[in-house]
Amino acid sequence: MKTIKKNSKKSSLTSLKPLNLIFLGLQGSGKGTQAMELKKKFPFKDIELGAVLRRMIKTKKGPREIFKIVTKGKLVPTRITEKIMEKEISKIPARYPLIVDGFPRALEQVYALNRIFKKTGRDNNYYAVYFDISKKTAILRLLNRWTCPKCNMVFSRPKKKCPCGGKPEKRQDETPALIKNRLKFVSKYLRGIKNYYKKEGRLIEINAERPVSKITRDLINSVGLK
Repeated sequence: MKTIKKNSKKSSLTSLKPLNLIFLGLQGSGKGTQAMELKKKFPFKDIELGAVLRRMIKTKKGPREIFKIVTKGKLVPTRITEKIMEKEISKIPARYPLIVDGFPRALEQVYALNRIFKKTGRDNNYYAVYFDISKKTAILRLLNRWTCPKCNMVFSRPKKKCPCGGKPEKRQDETPALIKNRLKFVSKYLRGIKNYYKKEGRLIEINAERPVSKITRDLINSVGLK
């Protein structure tokens, strides 16, 4: 498998500002880790839908049905997530490059994100980046990861304290049964989402079963960042 599949619109897209990246892939593919790596080097802002939903559940702010849906490992309906994502993206000034993680997870959410990007002036310069890993790798990673609820940093082993001061913990929706259920749902729709962005000439595929540094280097090169 090729490490990266670049599209023909690279030169025209990267000449515009700001750059918007849509991170796609199975849970555990390293999307959050790569978002953090890019933020170390560039002024990216990022929105991870899962983290937003978990925050709503913890603070009891947002639609009540979210808690039941998330704890069952199911996808939150587009009618809810579109409103949430539009609100979150609208908070970020258009001069900042943006990373969107965890949305879209269904083809109808692709069209929802298109609408949001158009409303917020981010519809002319974006890539969809697919981090490719096997289901087996995804399950192993998810069963052995701890997440800081404060900054979303991910650890591959138990840790008493995160550098930000938070305490990494196992997520409630990462039991073996729920993980398999979530991967089943996401895998079902990923193919259609990938095909859509491929036809639009905006898809980049990266082999995510490699060291973090190599993935970051390829990601930076593939979207034309320096």
